[in-house]
Amino acid sequence: MLLIAICDDNEDDRQSLYHTLENFLNTKGIQARLFAYDSPNKLNSVIENKSFRFDIIFLDIIMGDMNGMECARFIRQQDKLVKIIFLTNSTDYVFEGYDVKATGYLIKPIKTDQLNKVLNQAITEISDIEKTVFISPTGV
Repeated sequence: MLLIAICDDNEDDRQSLYHTLENFLNTKGIQARLFAYDSPNKLNSVIENKSFRFDIIFLDIIMGDMNGMECARFIRQQDKLVKIIFLTNSTDYVFEGYDVKATGYLIKPIKTDQLNKVLNQAITEISDIEKTVFISPTGV
């Protein structure tokens, strides 16, 4: 089961993405739990306390006290494998996304086909990691 977090301070954007993800996952028959956060501090608290280990995090870049890039840097210190997908109205931070090994960068309003593409990519990468972890050498 995938654990997916959405962190966006805009309630309409957060709810819209939540429902779009729900529909995508149901259509694909993928089991997942979705968690929505309205601030990076709340998300970071969950990650720091190891309440959950998320597989995918959708992270808005432009938020109140802490921007998404700062939040992503904190997340990377805690978890090197989580797939981070940025959400934003601006292309100003595209290159910074490479510093935190972002899986994707979606411009708002998010187009369903672009979301599906980056989500499929993230799920495939997660699946490939799980296969690598669970395959044992011959004869062991």
